[in-house]
This record gives sequence, structure tokens and C-alpha cells, in this order.
Amino acid sequence: MNMSNKKLRLLPNIKVTRYANQHYLYDINASRKMVVSIPTQSISADIYEVIAKITRENPNREAWSMDQYAGLFGHPRADEILQFLKEKGYLRNEKTQSQIKQEESLIYPPEPGSKKNIVETYSWLIQTFDQEEKKRFFKQPVFFNLPTELKDEEVEVGIVGLPFSSIELSSGTSFAPNHLRTRSQLAYTWFDIFEEGFNSEIDIADELPKKICQNIILKDYGNLETNSNTISSLFNDLYSFYRNTLLKNKVRPIFIGGDHAVTFPIVDSLIKEHPNLHLIHLDAHNDLFYCEHILYDHAALVSNLLLYSNLEHVHSFGLRTFYDSRTKHLDRIANDKRLKGRLDLHSINSLKKFTLDPSSFNKHLQATIPKGTPCYLSIDLDVLTAEAIANQLSTPAGAGIEWWELFSTINILFDNLNIIGCDIVEFNLAHNTGGEDKNQNIIALILQLIDGLGKQAKSDKS
Repeated sequence: MNMSNKKLRLLPNIKVTRYANQHYLYDINASRKMVVSIPTQSISADIYEVIAKITRENPNREAWSMDQYAGLFGHPRADEILQFLKEKGYLRNEKTQSQIKQEESLIYPPEPGSKKNIVETYSWLIQTFDQEEKKRFFKQPVFFNLPTELKDEEVEVGIVGLPFSSIELSSGTSFAPNHLRTRSQLAYTWFDIFEEGFNSEIDIADELPKKICQNIILKDYGNLETNSNTISSLFNDLYSFYRNTLLKNKVRPIFIGGDHAVTFPIVDSLIKEHPNLHLIHLDAHNDLFYCEHILYDHAALVSNLLLYSNLEHVHSFGLRTFYDSRTKHLDRIANDKRLKGRLDLHSINSLKKFTLDPSSFNKHLQATIPKGTPCYLSIDLDVLTAEAIANQLSTPAGAGIEWWELFSTINILFDNLNIIGCDIVEFNLAHNTGGEDKNQNIIALILQLIDGLGKQAKSDKS
């Protein structure tokens, strides 16, 4: 073997896993730090096997000689991989006790009267920074520290950022996708979720917690960027992306806005492929009679889809407009039977009753939406009580539903409907009254949507 007997240690934070028929190497500290020693990367099967075997045979990551590592395998390819791991810094030389003592002595200030300059005095610290610290990696914003090179045909659920706002009031929503990516990165690594899942107590009754998100193949597609920065290009690019990437590969998407205007081109794209699509609309505002014309505006979603996209049916839940003077806009819809018959509108009180009586909610959904009909779920976070999300909303509407009611509603919807995609919109980072941080609740909401879509997507892939 002719390998050095110098002791080397496999980095304690290195881990390998299988995901979507590929092999990956990643830093187990990725869910706690923004700068990591090991970037998430795809590796070959033989590199995976070498690291996995070292981990099994040396679980405490003790320092071994290269001959000891090579003795686990006994073939030339393993020797090449071990040398590769050493060159990458994943197998590092173990420091002797004398080296450690010498380095410790160099940390402290020199004796009075020393003639060494700063660089000479602290040469070890400088050398360590240059040789180790400088080689660490900044994490790029990716949901749950996911790898980016996944094959689309393997993916079941995809997350797509739409960082667009339609008016000044909602401009803070354009920061939401990357902000939530970072928050998710600091909370979880999807490789771990994929293997072990999460326990969830949502809607349990005299039963153990349910396991969610296990074995779901998720991909972060990044933010959808348009070439010309026009509304037209957003419509065109969204439709092209949906048809050629998501629909083609049977990927069920979660879009992260942005304000509620982004749902207009999303649903318009889906209708082109699913003409009988129904929109499930959770919102404090009806988005129906606020604008007289067809506009790219977060307050015109439902009227736009009815008039421009020929949406077959919309089911709105959580509405709470006490009074509004814009009666003529509603009259136009109310007096047109072709439009009025496409509306199923429910106040906040109606939604709360449904969450308290799931059987009546089930019956209503089954009576109004034919079984198997493709449905798109749009969640405007202002359906929540404003304080429940620290008022980080474009247009907070006071008392609404609480988080547990939202989670319960989503469970009921997934139990009854064929939901082919969904979005979360109007999380506005420019608005905050200084209340309790609710970001983790939004991460929990994303996880619930991933679980619901993933379970339905598996039937598409089978």
C-alpha cells in the first residue's frame, strides 16, 4: 500500500446519504450555521461506500493511519478515494500533543521585550486562518439545505420562489422566498427529514403523533426569473416552466410569493393544461370587487381569473369584509349568471364552523367539487389573525383564524381534494409590529404542504 502511517481523522461533521437515486456528501452542521466546512455535493457511489464504511467501522472518528483506512477495503480504487478525501481536507492530519501545546503557547501575548513583529508572533493563528478557515463555504439560500442538481424526473414536490410585488404596500413580500429559505436552512436539513420524517400532532385525537414528510423527494427550483421584467414575460415564463418542467415530470409545486398578484399567472398557466381547475382561496379579502378593470394587482386575483382566465370555480374561505362601498363592481358579477354560479364564498365564521365540524366540511367539499377535479390551493397569510403572524402582512385584517385552524383546514382539504399545486403569499418582511417571531410557523406550514402534495404526487409517479 505504501501509505504514510501518519494519523488522520475523518471530519466529525461529514455525512453521506442516498437521496433520489443519487449519493450526496454534506455537512451535518448545515442546519445550524451559515458558513460550513463541507458544501452539499453529489458524489459517486464508490466514494459514498468508502465514507459510509469508515463511518460504520470507526463510529467515534478516531485518528487512524492511511494504512488502517486502506485495510478496510484492499483495492486500488479505495486508495484513490482516500487520497482524494485527504486532498479535499475531509481526512485531516491529527495534531500531536507537542503541536497542540506549541500552538496554545502561540495564542497568548509574547513575553515583554520580545523583538518579534505581529506577523511573526501570531504566525500560527494566521496560518490556521489561511489553511482552514478561508476554505469554508458560504451557504446559498436553498430550502432545507437541499441539493440543487436533482433530476426533475425523480422529484415529487418542487418549491419555486416568485419574488414579485404589484404595489408599494406589498413590496416587502419580494424578500420572502429567500428569507424563508434561510430560516428553513437554519432549522432543518432535508436529508434528515427524508430519512426520519417529522412527528406531527395536528388533528390527532386519542392517538399517537403522525409521521409526515418522510421519503418525499423535494427540490428547490430557486426563484423564477423573467428575461424582460414585464408582466407578460412572467405569464409566459410561468406557463413554460409549469408545462415543460413541472407538469412534464409530474412535480406538484409550492410557489412562495410575493404578493397575491402572483397567483394570477400561476392559475392562468394551470388552467391552460387543466381547464376544469378549481381554485381554493384562503384569504381575509375576496379579491373580487375591489378593482373594476383587469389589473396585475394583489387585490384583483379572483376577478382577474374569472374575467381573463375563465376559471371554472373559486371557493373562498375566511372572508371578513364588514362593509365596502364598491357595490357596482360586485353588481356586474352578481348580475351575470355565468360568473355568479362560479362562486362559493365563505366568511371567517363559516370557516371556523367547518374546522370545528370536519364532517360538515367534508360533505360541503364533496358536494361542490367533483371527485378527482384538479384543485389549486392559494393561501394568503392574512387569513390568519394579524397578531398570529406578528402583523407581517401587506393588508392585515385583524382577528382571523389561528394557526391550528389553518393547519386543520389544510388537512381536510388534502383529505378530500386532488390538489395539484399551492402557494403561500403576502408574507411581508417590511411590516412588523415587533411581536413574537412567527417564521417557524410558516416553515411548519410549508412542511405540511410538502407532506400533502408529496403523498398525492406518489400516486402520479406510480
